[in-house]
Amino acid sequence: MSDTIRVLVVDDEKLFRDYLLNILGQNQEGFFCCGEAKNGRDALEAARLMRPDVVLADINMPHMDGLEFSRRIKEEDPLMEVALLTGFSEFEYARTAVQIGVSEYLLKPFTEEELMQCLRKMKQKILERREQNRRSRQDSLFALSQFLRELADGECAHPETAQKVLREYGVSFEIEKSSVAVLLQMEDPLKYWVDFQDRHTAKFCVSNIFSEVIGTGYRHAVFNAGASHLGILVNVEKAGVAGLQMQLEEMCQLCRRLLKCRMGFFISETGSGITQIHSNWVSVQEQLPRREESKLPLNEVDMDYYKRLLKTDCGRVSKARQLVLDSLEYMMENYSDPELGIEAIAGKMYVSSSYLRKAFQSLTERTVMGVLLDIRMNHAACRIIRGDMRISDIAQEVGYRNPAHFSRTFKKHFGLTPVEYELQHRKK
Repeated sequence: MSDTIRVLVVDDEKLFRDYLLNILGQNQEGFFCCGEAKNGRDALEAARLMRPDVVLADINMPHMDGLEFSRRIKEEDPLMEVALLTGFSEFEYARTAVQIGVSEYLLKPFTEEELMQCLRKMKQKILERREQNRRSRQDSLFALSQFLRELADGECAHPETAQKVLREYGVSFEIEKSSVAVLLQMEDPLKYWVDFQDRHTAKFCVSNIFSEVIGTGYRHAVFNAGASHLGILVNVEKAGVAGLQMQLEEMCQLCRRLLKCRMGFFISETGSGITQIHSNWVSVQEQLPRREESKLPLNEVDMDYYKRLLKTDCGRVSKARQLVLDSLEYMMENYSDPELGIEAIAGKMYVSSSYLRKAFQSLTERTVMGVLLDIRMNHAACRIIRGDMRISDIAQEVGYRNPAHFSRTFKKHFGLTPVEYELQHRKK
């Protein structure tokens, strides 16, 4: 998440604008002046063009004063933070500014520190909003992927309802029109990337590359199919399958060149309707080599266990196993969240916590929180061996607010303190 804050400076006095620009230019806190204006009318045009995060605007200006400017820009963009600057201390100004939705109100003359405190307050609001938006987008993408997976698995019986959901998510794929199912396979991605989050990012990149290659020529929907796979539903007539195949081959070449990752793909026959979507998805999965589904012995430290579990390829996996796969993926993406727990994970999977516990115990012979602990400790151990971060920073990165608690947990898990663990691996 970017911490850069774009600031627009608005004042009819050039000397004062230069004063503000100088302060912004010298600060090391991520504030960047994206433009300046000498009155409210010019400022309105500049704000529409430059989309600043923050506006510092004088109240008394020609053509359009700061209050009118603030009222109009807040109507257009309620989330833009505005701080009004004035040499007048009348109560009416402050009251009007609050009613408009202005964030801050600074009386001239003010010190550099007072200005920076004002900017920091607005920055905090902006960063919190960005994080909320990021999480909201992440949750929305995850929910969409879950829905598409259910659609492909034949769990959506009503095409009208399913199509309505797709429209709400802004997905162009049409259920009742002729389509194929495509299964993309990332071949041995873990030899290219050490960490699971890298692979998740790679999947996101592959999805974007696919959408760029096919452009608007095909209505489609992409979803996470677990392990090293992506699923795609594509509207295409039988005569157009050859063209789609050529574009998939182009996409694979781009992935190999840009991501250093080999890709393979499988395409089903064409068909139309919600039942055929499921049949297509089953048939395309059957093109993959089957592996026997079985429980694997667990080494508490060896994360390859989870990697093997995630990479298991079966034609149609059980619901419990798919739940474990999706939950593992979610944990590996979000282990740095100190609030992550079984209730939060179960909520994201749309199941009860008791059902999630039973699924994990049955397939991994481990508790959900035990698996999360393994993920966190494995990541921490990798960071410690690299030796490029402080223990307190590593603790925060893997979801521990208290470094001392992290160190105790690490020693209990590995039998060594973080420092002892680092020294032992340096000797090796």
